[in-house]
Amino acid sequence: MEDRLGLLAYPFPIGSTIKLFSTLSYLKDGGNENKVLFCPETKTGSQIPPTCWYRPGHGYLDLTGAIGNSCDTYFSKIFTLKRYNIFLKTLLEYNLITVDDFEHLSELSTVEKRKSGLVSAKNCG
Repeated sequence: MEDRLGLLAYPFPIGSTIKLFSTLSYLKDGGNENKVLFCPETKTGSQIPPTCWYRPGHGYLDLTGAIGNSCDTYFSKIFTLKRYNIFLKTLLEYNLITVDDFEHLSELSTVEKRKSGLVSAKNCG
């Protein structure tokens, strides 16, 4: 994926900056800031998403705990394909992508969106 700043140029585990914008998208979509989700232990090399940078797992977290611990699993679970365009609109609103970027990224196939690293197959909905 490409955009003018290179923000979305490579597949990546959800980085801290992306977590903030995915949180904004989640809340704009009516997401519950008190939602508690479980971040389990991740086996090294596991390809089963969502996985977290903190291999022992963070346990049960709400949004505040997820932000405080930068929990990849929590943000992966709240970021679904249905929120993908809300996320892009949020990036556009903050001038992190251009209108051309928005149009290009909006037209990606489901497979290409999943390859972005933002959306796991398990979370598509």
